[in-house]
Amino acid sequence: MSRQAQAPTIVLFRRDLRIGDNAALAAAADRGAPVVALYILDETTKGLRAMGAASRWWLHHSLAALGDLLRKAGANLFLAHGRTEDAVAKAIDASGANCVFWNRRYDPSEAGVDARMKAALREKGLTALSFDGALLHEPSHLKTGSGGFYKVYTPFWKAMAEEVHVRDPIDPPGSIDGWTLSIRSASISAIAGRATSSRSTFGQRHSYLIPVGDRHDETVRQHCDKRFYVSPFMAMGLNYRFRIGLPDENVAIHITASDDQGPLMVASFSGKRRALSDASLLRAFISYPLLTLKVTAGIHWKALRLWPMGIRLQERPAPPHHSITHVAMDGRLRAKAEPDII
Repeated sequence: MSRQAQAPTIVLFRRDLRIGDNAALAAAADRGAPVVALYILDETTKGLRAMGAASRWWLHHSLAALGDLLRKAGANLFLAHGRTEDAVAKAIDASGANCVFWNRRYDPSEAGVDARMKAALREKGLTALSFDGALLHEPSHLKTGSGGFYKVYTPFWKAMAEEVHVRDPIDPPGSIDGWTLSIRSASISAIAGRATSSRSTFGQRHSYLIPVGDRHDETVRQHCDKRFYVSPFMAMGLNYRFRIGLPDENVAIHITASDDQGPLMVASFSGKRRALSDASLLRAFISYPLLTLKVTAGIHWKALRLWPMGIRLQERPAPPHHSITHVAMDGRLRAKAEPDII
């Protein structure tokens, strides 16, 4: 039986977004079966701490770096959004995994989620193992003579120095047999923030990465200053307001470009989820023949109609140095480094 035919091991990544000194990942690689590397952003389970804008910015770049390291080792990083137990169940159904490994978390709410998940997985006959991945010692292993936890540092440190053996750091796996079959995965932008892109008639492209925030409503509302030259008839000194529905069975994006006197342009897009198949592509081709040519002709016809109105071309500045603008929660522009995309 080939290795890809074996039931894989799911490795859950949390704050341990690294492949070196990662006990759960090392154990999964040593097991010899394919590895499904999975990160879940759980903003649904009650009691878990919500992430702010700075944490989301860190998460975006950390996931990109982790995905790059995993690809070099032979695996892919899969991303999910929702309740931890639900996301793990979906990954098991999609991959046929019979083992789930993760490094332990110690916050009471997070530890509670993991304990419930471990019990549920074992009840189904699956292997669920947690590993020491963050602390010098397990809190339950070092106690006072009366069986309680140390509350004073000096006796705690003396007991630890005498009783605890701190393991050496674990080397990253030289290679990982990554799961190669299909599993539905979210994008980094869908996990750490929402992204909307602009493409100019000059063949250039720019994206705005928009934080979702700590809310749980169905619509993301954000704003920021214009950073990228798109229409030759519109100046750079504009402000964008974004309204983005969280994608599910439907998706909707609404953008308003305004100056000091009010809105100048409104653009919107809406769509419904469809299975990607030869039949659906053929239906789209028949339903919208020559759509690209129609849109291009419409843009140029509109430009010709604007010219007699006295609207002239705006000077085109150099494009931004980075292709992604990160929007802060208050609409200001921050951290314009360009991430990798998984």
